[in-house]
Amino acid sequence: MSKLMRKISLLLVFIAIFISFSIYLVVYKNNPINNYFSNFTATFFKLEKLKLDGRERSSKERILSSLALEINSPIFYINLSSFHLYSPFF
Repeated sequence: MSKLMRKISLLLVFIAIFISFSIYLVVYKNNPINNYFSNFTATFFKLEKLKLDGRERSSKERILSSLALEINSPIFYINLSSFHLYSPFF
């Protein structure tokens, strides 16, 4: 019975550690893991080249200026609702 109690208590300790670490990640947005992934995505997903095809009503310059796109900026900063304005289907 002593071995079983030891295993159960060890399992409960691991569960408590996992739950407390999960709470730490959710509550503190400025934690090292979140900072690492946000820096990784900002450097990895960059707008390097933009190609627009099939636009007859609007010029490429007008679309680019209204969307305020910048080369080498992270694609997560692109305002997707501004793309919605030029779609003929919506």
